[in-house]
Amino acid sequence: MGEVALLNVEKKFGETQVVHNMSLVVQDGEFLVLVGPSGCGKSTTLRMIAGLEELSAGNLFINKKLMNEVAPIDRGVAMVFQDYALYPHMTVFENLAFSLRLKKVEKEIIKQRVMEAATMLDLTEYLNRRPAALSGGQRQRVAMGRAIVKKATVFLFDEPLSNLDAKLRSKMRVEIKKFHLKAKATTVYVTHDQLEAMTLADRLVVMRAGRIEQLGTPMDVFETPRTLFVATFIGSPGMNLFNCEVRKSGNDIHLIEESGIFNFVLPSSKGQLVHDKMKVTMGIRPSDVFISSEDDGIDNGWKIAGKVELVEPLGKNGLLTMSSGKKEYISEIMGRKMPALGQEVTLSFNLHHMHLFDPKTEINLLHTGQ
Repeated sequence: MGEVALLNVEKKFGETQVVHNMSLVVQDGEFLVLVGPSGCGKSTTLRMIAGLEELSAGNLFINKKLMNEVAPIDRGVAMVFQDYALYPHMTVFENLAFSLRLKKVEKEIIKQRVMEAATMLDLTEYLNRRPAALSGGQRQRVAMGRAIVKKATVFLFDEPLSNLDAKLRSKMRVEIKKFHLKAKATTVYVTHDQLEAMTLADRLVVMRAGRIEQLGTPMDVFETPRTLFVATFIGSPGMNLFNCEVRKSGNDIHLIEESGIFNFVLPSSKGQLVHDKMKVTMGIRPSDVFISSEDDGIDNGWKIAGKVELVEPLGKNGLLTMSSGKKEYISEIMGRKMPALGQEVTLSFNLHHMHLFDPKTEINLLHTGQ
Protein backbone atom coordinates (compact mmCIF):
# COMPACT_ATOMS: atom_id res chain seq x y z
CA MET A 1 0.00 0.00 0.00
CA GLY A 2 1.04 3.60 -0.58
CA GLU A 3 -1.80 5.77 0.66
CA VAL A 4 -0.84 9.28 1.74
CA ALA A 5 -3.17 11.28 3.98
CA LEU A 6 -2.85 14.88 5.11
CA LEU A 7 -5.24 15.92 7.88
CA ASN A 8 -5.66 19.62 8.70
CA VAL A 9 -2.05 20.27 7.72
CA GLU A 10 -0.64 23.78 8.04
CA LYS A 11 2.77 25.30 7.40
CA LYS A 12 4.15 28.61 8.61
CA PHE A 13 7.49 30.28 8.02
CA GLY A 14 7.67 32.74 10.89
CA GLU A 15 4.48 34.77 10.73
CA THR A 16 3.81 33.85 7.11
CA GLN A 17 1.37 30.97 6.59
CA VAL A 18 1.93 29.20 3.28
CA VAL A 19 -0.36 26.15 3.66
CA HIS A 20 -3.79 26.52 5.26
CA ASN A 21 -5.68 23.65 6.90
CA MET A 22 -5.10 21.16 4.07
CA SER A 23 -6.87 17.80 4.18
CA LEU A 24 -6.18 15.42 1.31
CA VAL A 25 -5.96 11.67 0.67
CA VAL A 26 -3.81 10.26 -2.14
CA GLN A 27 -5.08 6.76 -2.92
CA ASP A 28 -2.77 3.77 -3.23
CA GLY A 29 -1.40 3.67 -6.79
CA GLU A 30 -2.84 7.06 -7.73
CA PHE A 31 -1.02 9.69 -9.78
CA LEU A 32 -2.01 12.94 -8.08
CA VAL A 33 -0.80 16.30 -9.41
CA LEU A 34 -0.53 19.47 -7.34
CA VAL A 35 -0.83 22.37 -9.76
CA GLY A 36 -0.93 26.10 -9.26
CA PRO A 37 0.99 29.34 -9.77
CA SER A 38 4.32 30.10 -8.12
CA GLY A 39 3.98 30.63 -4.38
CA CYS A 40 0.74 28.66 -3.96
CA GLY A 41 2.30 26.14 -1.52
CA LYS A 42 2.49 23.08 -3.76
CA SER A 43 6.24 22.41 -3.38
CA THR A 44 6.04 23.08 0.35
CA THR A 45 3.28 20.47 0.59
CA LEU A 46 5.46 17.97 -1.28
CA ARG A 47 8.42 18.70 1.00
CA MET A 48 6.25 18.09 4.06
CA ILE A 49 5.29 14.67 2.69
CA ALA A 50 8.98 13.93 2.10
CA GLY A 51 9.92 15.06 5.59
CA LEU A 52 12.09 17.93 4.37
CA GLU A 53 9.79 20.46 6.07
CA GLU A 54 8.15 20.07 9.48
CA LEU A 55 4.39 20.47 9.81
CA SER A 56 3.30 23.54 11.77
CA ALA A 57 -0.02 21.84 12.54
CA GLY A 58 -2.01 18.76 11.57
CA ASN A 59 -1.00 15.18 10.84
CA LEU A 60 0.58 13.28 7.95
CA PHE A 61 0.04 9.55 7.42
CA ILE A 62 1.68 7.13 4.99
CA ASN A 63 0.15 3.65 4.93
CA LYS A 64 -1.98 4.63 7.94
CA LYS A 65 1.17 5.34 10.01
CA LEU A 66 1.72 8.77 11.56
CA MET A 67 4.81 10.37 9.97
CA ASN A 68 5.08 13.71 11.78
CA GLU A 69 8.23 12.72 13.69
CA VAL A 70 9.61 10.12 11.24
CA ALA A 71 12.90 10.96 9.50
CA PRO A 72 12.81 11.34 5.69
CA ILE A 73 14.96 8.25 5.14
CA ASP A 74 12.46 6.09 7.05
CA ARG A 75 9.26 7.26 5.33
CA GLY A 76 9.49 4.97 2.31
CA VAL A 77 9.40 7.86 -0.14
CA ALA A 78 11.62 8.70 -3.11
CA MET A 79 11.90 12.19 -4.53
CA VAL A 80 12.87 13.51 -7.96
CA PHE A 81 13.80 17.20 -8.02
CA GLN A 82 13.77 19.91 -10.67
CA ASP A 83 17.58 19.74 -10.58
CA TYR A 84 18.83 16.27 -11.41
CA ALA A 85 21.20 16.06 -8.37
CA LEU A 86 23.49 13.50 -9.99
CA TYR A 87 27.08 12.92 -8.91
CA PRO A 88 29.18 14.09 -11.89
CA HIS A 89 32.20 11.88 -11.09
CA MET A 90 30.10 8.70 -10.96
CA THR A 91 28.81 6.59 -13.85
CA VAL A 92 25.11 6.06 -14.39
CA PHE A 93 25.38 2.66 -12.70
CA GLU A 94 27.15 4.18 -9.69
CA ASN A 95 24.59 6.99 -9.43
CA LEU A 96 21.75 4.46 -9.48
CA ALA A 97 23.45 2.23 -6.92
CA PHE A 98 24.65 4.94 -4.54
CA SER A 99 21.74 5.02 -2.06
CA LEU A 100 21.66 1.22 -1.87
CA ARG A 101 25.38 1.07 -1.13
CA LEU A 102 24.91 3.57 1.68
CA LYS A 103 22.37 1.18 3.20
CA LYS A 104 24.88 -1.69 2.74
CA VAL A 105 22.51 -3.67 0.50
CA GLU A 106 24.08 -6.85 -0.90
CA LYS A 107 25.93 -6.43 -4.20
CA GLU A 108 23.76 -8.91 -6.11
CA ILE A 109 20.58 -7.16 -4.99
CA ILE A 110 22.05 -3.78 -5.95
CA LYS A 111 22.91 -5.06 -9.42
CA GLN A 112 19.46 -6.60 -9.83
CA ARG A 113 17.63 -3.39 -8.84
CA VAL A 114 19.87 -1.18 -10.98
CA MET A 115 19.32 -3.37 -14.03
CA GLU A 116 15.55 -3.44 -13.44
CA ALA A 117 15.43 0.37 -13.26
CA ALA A 118 17.78 0.80 -16.23
CA THR A 119 15.67 -1.56 -18.34
CA MET A 120 12.44 0.21 -17.38
CA LEU A 121 13.93 3.60 -18.30
CA ASP A 122 15.92 2.50 -21.39
CA LEU A 123 19.26 3.31 -19.75
CA THR A 124 21.07 -0.01 -20.10
CA GLU A 125 23.42 1.20 -22.85
CA TYR A 126 24.42 4.26 -20.82
CA LEU A 127 25.35 2.58 -17.52
CA ASN A 128 29.08 3.23 -17.96
CA ARG A 129 28.69 6.88 -18.96
CA ARG A 130 29.02 9.87 -16.66
CA PRO A 131 26.27 12.54 -16.49
CA ALA A 132 28.24 14.98 -18.67
CA ALA A 133 27.94 12.53 -21.58
CA LEU A 134 24.13 12.35 -21.30
CA SER A 135 21.36 14.50 -22.73
CA GLY A 136 19.00 16.40 -20.45
CA GLY A 137 16.31 13.77 -20.89
CA GLN A 138 18.73 10.94 -20.10
CA ARG A 139 19.92 12.70 -16.95
CA GLN A 140 16.31 13.13 -15.88
CA ARG A 141 15.72 9.41 -16.39
CA VAL A 142 18.77 8.63 -14.24
CA ALA A 143 17.29 10.84 -11.52
CA MET A 144 14.04 8.87 -11.80
CA GLY A 145 16.02 5.62 -11.69
CA ARG A 146 17.66 6.63 -8.41
CA ALA A 147 14.17 6.87 -6.96
CA ILE A 148 13.02 3.58 -8.51
CA VAL A 149 15.86 1.43 -7.08
CA LYS A 150 14.79 2.36 -3.56
CA LYS A 151 11.55 0.38 -4.03
CA ALA A 152 9.76 3.31 -2.45
CA THR A 153 6.14 3.27 -1.33
CA VAL A 154 5.54 6.80 -2.62
CA PHE A 155 7.21 8.73 -5.44
CA LEU A 156 7.43 12.51 -5.23
CA PHE A 157 8.21 14.69 -8.26
CA ASP A 158 9.02 18.39 -7.78
CA GLU A 159 8.71 20.10 -11.20
CA PRO A 160 11.05 17.55 -12.82
CA LEU A 161 10.56 18.79 -16.40
CA SER A 162 10.89 22.54 -15.98
CA ASN A 163 14.54 22.61 -17.10
CA LEU A 164 13.83 20.80 -20.38
CA ASP A 165 12.99 22.24 -23.79
CA ALA A 166 9.46 21.86 -25.17
CA LYS A 167 10.16 18.79 -27.31
CA LEU A 168 12.00 16.92 -24.56
CA ARG A 169 9.39 17.92 -21.99
CA SER A 170 6.71 16.32 -24.15
CA LYS A 171 8.77 13.14 -24.50
CA MET A 172 9.48 12.93 -20.76
CA ARG A 173 5.79 13.34 -19.93
CA VAL A 174 5.23 10.13 -21.87
CA GLU A 175 8.16 8.44 -20.06
CA ILE A 176 6.79 9.39 -16.65
CA LYS A 177 3.32 8.18 -17.57
CA LYS A 178 4.75 4.85 -18.80
CA PHE A 179 6.78 4.50 -15.61
CA HIS A 180 3.69 5.00 -13.48
CA LEU A 181 1.69 2.45 -15.48
CA LYS A 182 4.50 -0.10 -15.03
CA ALA A 183 5.35 0.59 -11.40
CA LYS A 184 1.76 1.28 -10.26
CA ALA A 185 3.29 3.33 -7.46
CA THR A 186 1.58 6.11 -5.57
CA THR A 187 2.86 9.34 -7.10
CA VAL A 188 2.53 12.98 -6.07
CA TYR A 189 3.71 15.36 -8.78
CA VAL A 190 4.15 19.13 -8.52
CA THR A 191 3.99 21.46 -11.52
CA HIS A 192 2.87 24.96 -12.49
CA ASP A 193 2.30 23.75 -16.07
CA GLN A 194 -1.39 22.99 -16.58
CA LEU A 195 -0.66 20.92 -19.71
CA GLU A 196 1.58 18.59 -17.66
CA ALA A 197 -1.09 18.44 -14.99
CA MET A 198 -3.90 17.59 -17.41
CA THR A 199 -1.98 14.90 -19.30
CA LEU A 200 -0.39 13.09 -16.34
CA ALA A 201 -2.91 13.18 -13.50
CA ASP A 202 -5.49 10.70 -12.34
CA ARG A 203 -6.68 13.60 -10.19
CA LEU A 204 -5.68 17.25 -9.95
CA VAL A 205 -5.35 19.43 -6.88
CA VAL A 206 -5.53 23.04 -8.02
CA MET A 207 -3.91 25.23 -5.35
CA ARG A 208 -4.12 28.94 -4.73
CA ALA A 209 -2.48 30.87 -1.89
CA GLY A 210 -1.90 27.76 0.21
CA ARG A 211 -5.42 26.37 -0.14
CA ILE A 212 -7.06 23.69 -2.26
CA GLU A 213 -9.17 25.49 -4.84
CA GLN A 214 -10.51 22.32 -6.50
CA LEU A 215 -9.90 18.56 -6.48
CA GLY A 216 -11.04 16.30 -9.31
CA THR A 217 -10.15 14.46 -12.49
CA PRO A 218 -8.56 16.59 -15.22
CA MET A 219 -11.72 16.62 -17.33
CA ASP A 220 -13.96 17.37 -14.33
CA VAL A 221 -11.81 20.37 -13.46
CA PHE A 222 -11.71 21.52 -17.09
CA GLU A 223 -15.42 21.03 -17.82
CA THR A 224 -16.76 22.23 -14.46
CA PRO A 225 -14.33 24.62 -12.74
CA ARG A 226 -15.44 25.39 -9.20
CA THR A 227 -14.14 28.95 -9.19
CA LEU A 228 -13.19 31.75 -11.53
CA PHE A 229 -9.52 31.15 -10.68
CA VAL A 230 -9.67 27.50 -11.76
CA ALA A 231 -11.56 28.46 -14.94
CA THR A 232 -8.80 30.84 -16.01
CA PHE A 233 -5.82 28.77 -14.80
CA ILE A 234 -6.80 25.39 -16.27
CA GLY A 235 -7.17 25.34 -20.05
CA SER A 236 -5.07 27.00 -22.72
CA PRO A 237 -6.01 29.50 -23.97
CA GLY A 238 -7.93 30.61 -20.91
CA MET A 239 -11.67 30.96 -20.62
CA ASN A 240 -13.31 34.07 -22.12
CA LEU A 241 -14.98 36.21 -19.45
CA PHE A 242 -17.81 38.73 -19.83
CA ASN A 243 -19.34 40.94 -17.12
CA CYS A 244 -23.12 40.67 -17.45
CA GLU A 245 -26.45 41.46 -15.84
CA VAL A 246 -29.45 39.13 -15.72
CA ARG A 247 -32.81 40.50 -16.87
CA LYS A 248 -36.14 38.68 -16.80
CA SER A 249 -38.59 39.27 -19.67
CA GLY A 250 -41.74 37.16 -19.55
CA ASN A 251 -40.67 33.53 -19.45
CA ASP A 252 -37.20 34.32 -20.80
CA ILE A 253 -34.05 35.02 -18.81
CA HIS A 254 -31.69 37.38 -20.65
CA LEU A 255 -27.95 37.72 -20.14
CA ILE A 256 -26.84 41.23 -21.14
CA GLU A 257 -23.14 42.03 -21.51
CA GLU A 258 -22.21 45.28 -19.73
CA SER A 259 -21.11 47.10 -22.91
CA GLY A 260 -24.07 45.79 -24.88
CA ILE A 261 -22.27 43.50 -27.33
CA PHE A 262 -24.78 40.71 -26.71
CA ASN A 263 -28.20 40.02 -25.23
CA PHE A 264 -28.53 36.24 -25.00
CA VAL A 265 -31.58 34.29 -23.85
CA LEU A 266 -30.24 31.72 -21.40
CA PRO A 267 -30.95 28.00 -21.78
CA SER A 268 -33.56 26.94 -19.22
CA SER A 269 -31.00 24.84 -17.31
CA LYS A 270 -28.87 27.95 -16.73
CA GLY A 271 -31.71 30.40 -16.15
CA GLN A 272 -32.90 28.53 -13.06
CA LEU A 273 -29.73 29.52 -11.19
CA VAL A 274 -30.04 33.31 -11.47
CA HIS A 275 -32.52 36.05 -10.65
CA ASP A 276 -33.57 39.37 -12.15
CA LYS A 277 -30.95 42.18 -12.06
CA MET A 278 -28.29 39.79 -10.77
CA LYS A 279 -24.67 40.60 -11.69
CA VAL A 280 -22.71 37.61 -13.04
CA THR A 281 -19.49 36.86 -14.86
CA MET A 282 -20.12 34.65 -17.88
CA GLY A 283 -17.30 32.30 -18.84
CA ILE A 284 -17.02 30.34 -22.07
CA ARG A 285 -14.12 28.33 -23.51
CA PRO A 286 -12.61 29.46 -26.85
CA SER A 287 -13.59 26.06 -28.28
CA ASP A 288 -17.24 26.98 -27.65
CA VAL A 289 -16.97 30.24 -29.64
CA PHE A 290 -16.67 29.52 -33.35
CA ILE A 291 -17.45 30.90 -36.80
CA SER A 292 -21.13 30.35 -37.54
CA SER A 293 -22.54 28.09 -40.19
CA GLU A 294 -26.13 27.28 -41.07
CA ASP A 295 -25.84 23.73 -39.72
CA ASP A 296 -23.86 24.39 -36.52
CA GLY A 297 -26.92 23.71 -34.35
CA ILE A 298 -26.61 27.00 -32.47
CA ASP A 299 -29.69 29.17 -31.87
CA ASN A 300 -29.58 32.36 -33.96
CA GLY A 301 -30.04 34.35 -30.74
CA TRP A 302 -26.62 33.12 -29.57
CA LYS A 303 -24.70 34.65 -32.48
CA ILE A 304 -22.93 38.01 -32.71
CA ALA A 305 -20.75 39.84 -35.24
CA GLY A 306 -17.04 40.03 -34.56
CA LYS A 307 -13.92 41.42 -36.20
CA VAL A 308 -10.71 39.39 -36.54
CA GLU A 309 -7.92 41.23 -34.69
CA LEU A 310 -5.27 38.49 -34.58
CA VAL A 311 -4.76 35.09 -36.23
CA GLU A 312 -2.62 32.35 -34.61
CA PRO A 313 -2.35 29.30 -36.91
CA LEU A 314 -1.53 26.09 -35.01
CA GLY A 315 -1.61 23.61 -37.88
CA LYS A 316 -4.86 21.67 -37.88
CA ASN A 317 -6.57 24.43 -35.91
CA GLY A 318 -6.01 28.05 -34.97
CA LEU A 319 -6.86 30.79 -32.50
CA LEU A 320 -8.58 34.03 -33.41
CA THR A 321 -8.54 37.11 -31.23
CA MET A 322 -11.90 38.72 -31.96
CA SER A 323 -13.42 42.05 -31.06
CA SER A 324 -17.01 43.17 -30.68
CA GLY A 325 -17.27 46.78 -29.62
CA LYS A 326 -14.41 47.36 -27.16
CA LYS A 327 -14.38 43.76 -25.90
CA GLU A 328 -11.78 41.23 -27.08
CA TYR A 329 -12.11 37.46 -26.73
CA ILE A 330 -10.66 34.29 -28.24
CA SER A 331 -12.24 31.80 -30.63
CA GLU A 332 -10.75 28.40 -31.50
CA ILE A 333 -11.17 27.49 -35.17
CA MET A 334 -10.83 23.95 -36.49
CA GLY A 335 -9.32 23.43 -39.92
CA ARG A 336 -6.42 25.02 -41.78
CA LYS A 337 -8.35 27.82 -43.46
CA MET A 338 -8.20 30.98 -41.37
CA PRO A 339 -10.13 34.24 -41.92
CA ALA A 340 -8.13 37.35 -42.78
CA LEU A 341 -7.15 40.10 -40.36
CA GLY A 342 -9.87 42.72 -40.16
CA GLN A 343 -12.51 40.39 -41.62
CA GLU A 344 -16.01 40.64 -40.16
CA VAL A 345 -17.46 37.25 -39.25
CA THR A 346 -20.50 35.93 -37.39
CA LEU A 347 -19.67 33.93 -34.28
CA SER A 348 -21.73 31.29 -32.50
CA PHE A 349 -21.61 30.97 -28.70
CA ASN A 350 -22.52 27.50 -27.45
CA LEU A 351 -24.27 28.58 -24.27
CA HIS A 352 -24.96 24.99 -23.25
CA HIS A 353 -21.27 24.91 -22.25
CA MET A 354 -21.10 28.34 -20.63
CA HIS A 355 -20.42 29.04 -16.95
CA LEU A 356 -21.84 31.68 -14.63
CA PHE A 357 -19.71 32.98 -11.76
CA ASP A 358 -20.67 35.13 -8.80
CA PRO A 359 -18.40 38.18 -9.26
CA LYS A 360 -18.06 38.65 -5.47
CA THR A 361 -17.33 35.09 -4.32
CA GLU A 362 -15.96 33.92 -7.73
CA ILE A 363 -17.85 30.63 -7.22
CA ASN A 364 -19.28 28.86 -10.28
CA LEU A 365 -23.07 28.87 -9.89
CA LEU A 366 -23.26 25.69 -11.99
CA HIS A 367 -20.79 23.71 -9.87
CA THR A 368 -22.17 21.07 -7.51
CA GLY A 369 -19.02 19.06 -6.60
CA GLN A 370 -15.95 19.76 -4.49
